[in-house]
Amino acid sequence: SICMNDLLDATRLDTGKLRLEFKPTALEVLVQRAVTAFGPAATRKQIALRAELQPGLPQVPLDEHRFAQVISNLISNALKHTSTGGEIVIKATLASSTSKLLQVTVSDTGCGIPSEDQERVFERLYQVKAGDAATGHGVGLGLYLCRELVQLHGGRIWVEHAPGKGSTFCFVVPTTQELVCSNVLIVDDDPDLLEMLSAILRIEFNVRTACDG
Repeated sequence: SICMNDLLDATRLDTGKLRLEFKPTALEVLVQRAVTAFGPAATRKQIALRAELQPGLPQVPLDEHRFAQVISNLISNALKHTSTGGEIVIKATLASSTSKLLQVTVSDTGCGIPSEDQERVFERLYQVKAGDAATGHGVGLGLYLCRELVQLHGGRIWVEHAPGKGSTFCFVVPTTQELVCSNVLIVDDDPDLLEMLSAILRIEFNVRTACDG
């Protein structure tokens, strides 16, 4: 089924009309709310849904509504593709001893994502042909929105997969507004040049690419 809200948000992103309102936010509160909200759905599927939160996490500059949307989309995606008796774990920790990044992971025990799809799973309208991400569900906007919203928060998102152990979606965001990275769009019809420039600029920027206008 098509989610009209996702389509509207995707349109706002494409036209630059989606705006975030940052304010100091307790991430652990957002995670606990999401676990509570999805608890009944997990219970119906006999899936264990739990959170593991590092004590004493700092408040971070977030748009509370949009960040909750990211967490909800990832949990919803995991629920769709985790079988009865499985487990979903949401973790929130500081990503490094310097306390500059906060990391959130959503892990499931589903069938995982083929390696050839792991880079493309966040693309707009892309659907995995087999595995546990977007297959037969929606129009392929949920993970795309997650990527775009995380990047607007100055962070980045990726997926990890261990054969037979499901998928783990990970994202990091800066703990202060001063550390928010700028977004860069690279447009070039040479795929090798796109790849080279992306590798260089990803060190300092959130990078998106396009082969034409």
